[in-house]
Amino acid sequence: MHLWISLALFFGIVANAYSSSAKEALLSKRTLSTQDGLSQITVYDIEQDLDGYIWLATQKGIDRFDGYSFVNFAQTATTKNGLLSTRINDLELNHENGNLWLATTSGLHRFNNALGKMEDILLSSNPGEDYQRVTALHFDQNNDLWLEADSKLFTKANLSESFSEVNMPNSPAMLTIYEIVSDQQNILYFATNAGVFRLDTRSQKWLPTLLSDVLVWSVFIDSNQNLWVGTNGKGLFHYTFDANYEPVTKQHFSKEQGLSHNIVNDIEQTKSGEVWVATNSGLNIFSDVKNGQALTPIQTSNADSDSKSKINSLFIDASDQVLYGTLVSGFSVVSPQSLLFQRVAIDDNKVIFAAEVDNQGTLWATSPEGLWKIEANLSSSTLVNFEKDDINEGTSNILLGTHYSAANDMLWIGTRVGLARLNDSKNGVSSVGLNGIPIYSIENDEQGNLYLGTVSNGMYHYNPNTFEIIHHYEADRVLGIHVSGPDKVWLATPKGLIKVNPLEKTQLNYKYDNNNPNSLPSDSLPGNYISWISSKSNNQYLVAVNSKGLFNMTEDETTGKLHFTELFPTSSLKDASIAAIVKDQQKNFWVSSIKGIAKIASDYSSLEFYDSTDGTAKGGYFIGGKSINSNGRIFFAGSDGLTHFHPDEIVRPKVNPRLNLTHIDILNEHLGSRKINTTNDPLSTIKDLSLALEDSDIVVTFEFAATELVAPEKIKYAHRLIGFNSLWQELKSNKRSITYTSLAAGHYVLEIKATNRYGEWLADHVSMDIEVSPPWYLSNVALILWIILALLSIYLYARWRSYSLYLRSQHLANEVTNKTRDLALANDKLRKLSDLDPLTNIFNRRGFTHAAKKQLAEYNESSNNSKNNANKVFSIVLFDIDFFKNINDTYGHDVGDEVLIAISQKIQNSLGVDDKLGRWGGEEFIALIHTDNIEIAFKIAERVRSQVADFTLNGTAEKIQITLSGGLAVVQADNNLTRCIKEADTLLFQAKENGRNQIAYKHTS
Repeated sequence: MHLWISLALFFGIVANAYSSSAKEALLSKRTLSTQDGLSQITVYDIEQDLDGYIWLATQKGIDRFDGYSFVNFAQTATTKNGLLSTRINDLELNHENGNLWLATTSGLHRFNNALGKMEDILLSSNPGEDYQRVTALHFDQNNDLWLEADSKLFTKANLSESFSEVNMPNSPAMLTIYEIVSDQQNILYFATNAGVFRLDTRSQKWLPTLLSDVLVWSVFIDSNQNLWVGTNGKGLFHYTFDANYEPVTKQHFSKEQGLSHNIVNDIEQTKSGEVWVATNSGLNIFSDVKNGQALTPIQTSNADSDSKSKINSLFIDASDQVLYGTLVSGFSVVSPQSLLFQRVAIDDNKVIFAAEVDNQGTLWATSPEGLWKIEANLSSSTLVNFEKDDINEGTSNILLGTHYSAANDMLWIGTRVGLARLNDSKNGVSSVGLNGIPIYSIENDEQGNLYLGTVSNGMYHYNPNTFEIIHHYEADRVLGIHVSGPDKVWLATPKGLIKVNPLEKTQLNYKYDNNNPNSLPSDSLPGNYISWISSKSNNQYLVAVNSKGLFNMTEDETTGKLHFTELFPTSSLKDASIAAIVKDQQKNFWVSSIKGIAKIASDYSSLEFYDSTDGTAKGGYFIGGKSINSNGRIFFAGSDGLTHFHPDEIVRPKVNPRLNLTHIDILNEHLGSRKINTTNDPLSTIKDLSLALEDSDIVVTFEFAATELVAPEKIKYAHRLIGFNSLWQELKSNKRSITYTSLAAGHYVLEIKATNRYGEWLADHVSMDIEVSPPWYLSNVALILWIILALLSIYLYARWRSYSLYLRSQHLANEVTNKTRDLALANDKLRKLSDLDPLTNIFNRRGFTHAAKKQLAEYNESSNNSKNNANKVFSIVLFDIDFFKNINDTYGHDVGDEVLIAISQKIQNSLGVDDKLGRWGGEEFIALIHTDNIEIAFKIAERVRSQVADFTLNGTAEKIQITLSGGLAVVQADNNLTRCIKEADTLLFQAKENGRNQIAYKHTS
């Protein structure tokens, strides 16, 4: 930390005596107004719905706030989506169904949570009863609605839609009800312009009016069931009641008792028990009401006299954060946690450089104005000036560090011009020595001698009794001094660590240097700017390196070497300028820095960080500016004054903002962009948490927000799309949207989660089912059609295939038939070739035998079927050409062949159509004659013989006369063919023997 830049801001300030007795709390707040998107600067009332959205009543309607942006519901001509009036007097949420009710100057309205739109509600269906001005709303313990309209009181039972008027006792003609509340017994309290009216709803009896002559703006029932009453000019009242609801105690608070203003506009209580009071001059907090102690208001530093501090309304949200609406400055959000880190009231929280507590518990603090004395109870502070003879001109006596030495019961002070101390009377500061040397840090040894760290002159070991310098140690600016023992003192400097041995008057410098074995190791301790060192145990220390983080340092007592281990490298301390470290009574460490205050467990197991949103100083803290009193209360000095807290009271609050989807933008390649959001569409559209996308929706963007109101910039988000990528992707608070393009058809689950402002992930996630439809040609109907088409195609293909196979089989059958026919023809041809005589083209012996046997089989079959065929015969004639050898020998074989051909033709021509002829061998011919009469057969054979005998072969040199001899036999039913042929052969031989040229046969008996 560049100290002198800060000090230069205060040159020229003149110190004056000042005393303050006000008890103050400096609230850390976030303020939002029109420049942030709020529709109008005046906020009359605040409410929070079931989704965590904040609703703000203004002069321009009502705004809904998600922690980042605003949506306005303004006045419209109809109430379909807006309001008939811009002025909203009161807001009330029905916690059962989430509907928000609005009291306006133009009647009653309701935001229908399910439909996401405004509705105009009629109080009466009677003609002429048109109630315009509604000022107050309240849901009682039975969830019945009570309201005031045009000076009349109405009620509506839960689940009913009709209102009924309630008579009020002895009320003025122009009665106005400003607020309505109820206690656990369902006693109603009405803040009116004629006091506090009370109604026992159980008996429907009115109780005595309180403060009947006072205009009452606000009423409130606290957790003890006591009544708070805020008035217009009479301050604040607090009542307790007996069993009959008669007042037992009545306390009054006004400006004389510390109330910031006597006009009290609203009252609320946090879950932690503090009662907050809104006035025309800021806020007041009653922090001890939960313990039943005397009520003492604590003014906030927001109080001032102009209209900017007028607070109209208060609201405590689900995370116990306080929201307040102002007259001309919008609204602010405050965390009650910020009350735990309080400020000592010192002249409007001036800059404090250092602080120290003496043995009497008195707190002393140095500042540019001088030394402040703060009583042990922190109730008052007094500026102690330099004694007159020590006052220098200008700002030369600006005080820097301070230290209380128990060894000599002395408060020592380091100044710009040397060493000073508090005088014995403790009413002035006097110079001691080392004139002209700026002294920043001070410690003492066991004898009361001082270690004085200077701004640019190293460290002096100094005897304050003799004003002698015991020893001077060379160094740069000494930011901190830690005394480990009489022989070991550590110095924190911008150029490294220095270990001093006061007994031997030696020093050992530790800094990063390649050539020095005792240097700081560069791989474990980056940089040499050491802002703090203090003990953890005998040989372990906490070392802070400016803007580099916090380290645990272990010293080897034998070798003196140092080993460093970085602590919490991913925390907020990593790049913070650490100012001071205090060990509390539980041995935990509290670390002040430019960013805030951190709590580190004694075993380094955990770290909790608190920044300005929790009440720590926004400007950070000065190096060395710390102290702790005997009760364990810790003090840190900084540019915003002196922060103090007790470690036992610092408990991190349970802050769990609601996470909501706020906007969905879908880009369709055909239809353009369409939006689903909390501005134009019903909230239920997004609450349904399911989304159907078409295949033509090429881009979809989701926006979301966690309703963190105090510090939304600290929220982290993470998202994943199961079905696309199951890994969490983290986002910062300024990146609250995710975009997906061209999602494939299928089912997805979008999950979004968020942290609270402390970096803790919330248990509740937002989950949305996303169904991306396939293209029409991949839809279920199309798939069915495709399946039908595929089956039809398969069927048609099968039919075509079957028909094709049929055609092929037919073709093959035809081919087979043709081949078979051809084969048969070939076979027949072969058969014929094998059965015919190639010369004469009549049956050969084999062919004739086959044909004759066939004829015999047919004859036998027909004879079995007909008695008339009994004893019927075939005739066999065996012919032989007479003297054929002589023809061959005489004329040659060619002529012999011609003779054979001619004779075969002659015989064939002489036979019947069904008769068979064959060449039996050589010049022999055989004939089968179809006749059952041997005589007829003989005549046929004889005819053949005679015709051949008359035949002469021409074409030779001479005519050749040819004759035939033959043997005739009849095939009987009991004979076989072979026997018949043999018989014919025998008869042929007989014809040859008888002279040739004749037919021999055997006559039948």
